[in-house]
Amino acid sequence: MLALATATWVWQDAILATVDSKGLAVIFLLTSPLLVFIPVFTLVFCLLRRRNCEEAWWFRHPLPFIIMLGISARIILAHVCFEPYYLQPDSGTYLDLYNLNFSHRCPGYPLFIEIIARIVGSRSPQLLFPAIVTVQSLIGLIAICLFFYILRRLLKHEMIVVTLSCVFATLPYVISWERTVLTESLALFLAVLFTFLLTEYFLRPSPFRAFLLGVYAIPAIFTRPSFVMLLPVLFVVFLTHLITAKPGRQLVKHGFAGLGFTCLVLAGYVYMNDQLYGRPVLTDVSHNNQLTILIYNKLYHNDAYPEVVALIRKGLISEGKSGLKAAKSVAGTFGYKHASKYLRDTLYLHKRRYLGYTFRKFADLISKDLGCLSSPVSGWVQQTVINTYSTNLFFFTFGQVWGMVLLELAILLYFLCRFRLLLWQSLSVCLLIIVISLTSIIGGYGAFERLAICIIPLTIILAGLILEHLISALAGAKNRSVLRFAARLQ
Repeated sequence: MLALATATWVWQDAILATVDSKGLAVIFLLTSPLLVFIPVFTLVFCLLRRRNCEEAWWFRHPLPFIIMLGISARIILAHVCFEPYYLQPDSGTYLDLYNLNFSHRCPGYPLFIEIIARIVGSRSPQLLFPAIVTVQSLIGLIAICLFFYILRRLLKHEMIVVTLSCVFATLPYVISWERTVLTESLALFLAVLFTFLLTEYFLRPSPFRAFLLGVYAIPAIFTRPSFVMLLPVLFVVFLTHLITAKPGRQLVKHGFAGLGFTCLVLAGYVYMNDQLYGRPVLTDVSHNNQLTILIYNKLYHNDAYPEVVALIRKGLISEGKSGLKAAKSVAGTFGYKHASKYLRDTLYLHKRRYLGYTFRKFADLISKDLGCLSSPVSGWVQQTVINTYSTNLFFFTFGQVWGMVLLELAILLYFLCRFRLLLWQSLSVCLLIIVISLTSIIGGYGAFERLAICIIPLTIILAGLILEHLISALAGAKNRSVLRFAARLQ
């Protein structure tokens, strides 16, 4: 692997020198990742052809080889496609923890950067940003380990576990966000960690694990406020315990205690923002995004607020502002509370047209391929590499993901009606995909790829669950591995 990575590094100058010609560069860039993927998968295939391979050490302990594959993919892509790091327009808002506007950015990711800066001993971009990329890549490797253990606890067939883990370990689209100074890679890790904690709780319920699940939402929400959707998911999980005969039923009070503690912390944070900035919110970004959606869709007219409408029209027509800048000027001129009241009343006034916009957005996203959405990588050749391999490794569209969710919910309903069994993990994964998808649809006026990245590992897990169900159905037997995460109704 290291030899292949070194050879690719030697070719880097030749590759970059021919990018403008769009000829030889395309050939080199499209074939370079094959130097890793084809030999590795060929080796695995040849080893599987051997008899009694199930007794071999490598087959019983595949995680080191999956990690090596993930490291190799990152080394190859780093030299072929990626710059040392990528900065986005929002990156600068996370860099200074001590001068942070807490009503605009939650402190999770700025604290993460501050810890790295303390370790490095410098805030120089030449040292800090590569260090952030390095730590995010290491966290990505930890996410691979957690992902592997999730699948191993859920699925019966080892080859499905290994194959899906290899897909997650080498997905170029996911790797590209590890090199960006934004919350995406950390949010992906937190989504995988949450699923891992859920799996551990279903496997070995205990008061500590129940309480831990409840309070886990605090660091997740402070890193990415859209993770507030974890609260209703956990509420449903704990509430359904009350109608089952599973021993975990006695642990519901510990789970609700954790949720209550989380809600108190979040309420205190909202109160702090109200006292400091006059904005009783976790973050005002969602407020600005919703107002921007109204402006872009020409839904901002409201006779009850002529002064706000006049300011928006002046900004758009006379001053040539974008919708986002016009939205921010409303809060800056009239104050957050007046702007929030205007937004609420205007949404109600144009509710039908706003719902129509939401359905149109959902329809437009159905054909989006989650494996090759817009990434931070610049250059059409580099994007071609990422899109080509991401599409081959992870080919699900947003519509197909929703189709898989509906299929798994149908399977869940079948087990519920036929055997009076509630499949905990299936329910949790489906709920997580639904709430993250809804956040991606209604949460922002753009950057769907940034909001939807957490769906990718959950979709791979869901694909594994469906495969296991199908194999069990064809074999005429129940899937013991999946059904151990089930509770019988009373």
